[in-house]
Amino acid sequence: MIDKDVRGGTRLNLSVGDGIWVPCRVGNGPFPDERRVSVDIDGNEWFGFVNIRWLRHKVKEGDDEILVKVVDVSENTFTGRMPGNSIERSFFEGQLAKVAPNDNLQTRHSRAS
Repeated sequence: MIDKDVRGGTRLNLSVGDGIWVPCRVGNGPFPDERRVSVDIDGNEWFGFVNIRWLRHKVKEGDDEILVKVVDVSENTFTGRMPGNSIERSFFEGQLAKVAPNDNLQTRHSRAS
C-alpha cells in the first residue's frame, strides 16, 4: 500500500486491486454504449474501445476519466489493467500525480472489460 498525496492534495492510500480515475480523451465508438478512448500520460499512450460504464462522466466526445484497476504500485507510478479492448496491450503505466482516487477505491471487477 502506498500512502501518497496526488492531484489536488488528495490523500490516496493505493493498493493492488484499487480503482483509480485516469484522464482520457473519448470519441464515438462502434456501438452506442462504447467509446473510443485514448490515454496519454507523459508520452505513455494507450488506445482502445471501452464500455461507457467505465467512464466517469460518460461524455460522447472530449475529456473524461477512465476507471483503471491497479495491478502494481510503486512510490511514484502505477500499473493498471485497462478495461475494454485494445489492439496493443491491456496494461498501462503512469505517474500517480496524474490520476485521481475512485470514490469507492476498490473496483468490483476482477478483469476490467
